[in-house]
Amino acid sequence: MANALTDQRHNLTVAVLYNLPKLGDNQNAMARHIVNGWSVNAIFQYYSGSPLYIHQGTDGQHNGNNFQNPDLVAGQSNDIKDRSINEWFNTARFTTAVSHFGNTPRNPSWITSPSNNPLELELARSFTMPFAESQRLSLQIQAFNAFNHPQFGAPNSNQSSGSFGAISSTSLDNRELQLVAKYYF
Repeated sequence: MANALTDQRHNLTVAVLYNLPKLGDNQNAMARHIVNGWSVNAIFQYYSGSPLYIHQGTDGQHNGNNFQNPDLVAGQSNDIKDRSINEWFNTARFTTAVSHFGNTPRNPSWITSPSNNPLELELARSFTMPFAESQRLSLQIQAFNAFNHPQFGAPNSNQSSGSFGAISSTSLDNRELQLVAKYYF
């Protein structure tokens, strides 16, 4: 029995939409024009990592299959003391299986890719058109991965690779800004 590669244990999405309060008609016309029509929106996501398929990348059984399970090394811990992107899991736990099927379980539960937690922010302003109350212009600035935290991808799970256990990519882009103009009619 093994975890599926798509087994993502935790997934949380929180969206917040907030229209700033409007100034009343008894306020200064210039202040109403500057303050009214703004909104702030945010989407926060958290999702845990998924299990990894550890394979040795060599044909230890000589059957033409390069995706075979390596052996587990006895006495090696599943955990690692100082986890980093250069060594996400204890790579010394695995060794190449030769002439037999390795004893590493499929998608071991103690090895998962990093969790991710991007935040998207939006500041928007809506203008009512002076010639038609039913028409409006919306201007927005959107920030994806707003705090520019790296959202790391999965570590290399090929036991015969020189970068085995290292993370060398991100799963999402760094901060991206986008300007949007929408005309509603």
